[in-house]
Amino acid sequence: MKKIIQLFSLIFFLTFTVNSHAKIITLSNCSTGDSILTKKEMDKNTYEKNEYIININQKLVRKTIIFTDSFIKNENDTFRKEHKKDFNRDKIMSFEYRIEYSDSKFVKATTDIRDAKAKHTVEINLNEKTIKSTLETKSHGGASSFSLFQYCGGSGGSSKDFLNKIIGK
Repeated sequence: MKKIIQLFSLIFFLTFTVNSHAKIITLSNCSTGDSILTKKEMDKNTYEKNEYIININQKLVRKTIIFTDSFIKNENDTFRKEHKKDFNRDKIMSFEYRIEYSDSKFVKATTDIRDAKAKHTVEINLNEKTIKSTLETKSHGGASSFSLFQYCGGSGGSSKDFLNKIIGK
């Protein structure tokens, strides 16, 4: 009986202590394109949410984009005028990447896009809160790649607080 109580105590202890040490980093209010050079805020006319959630323990990065209704309407109207058919852009887009490398300053994660024979890689600089997103495609004609840069406003607090969250202090 004493061993059973010890076993349940150990399970209870591990359940609550493992979860309390989860390393989750959120980079939010991400902007794209020229705004990375001036580190402008996310375009609130385009996005309701544009963020990366990095879960070091699970070795996953999730990118979530939620477009504004006015942006979706404008995109659909423009597409309809140019192509004479509906586009119907999704309001919410979510992508998941596997972390290949991480330390206190950088995270590199990838995902394969099977149907398109492509690989999407994100390289995240946690100090500067910048992301380089590269799409590599392979076809019969060879390989090509395209990179996009983003700046994220972060999850608040100073840079020191942000780094301490990352390294668990």
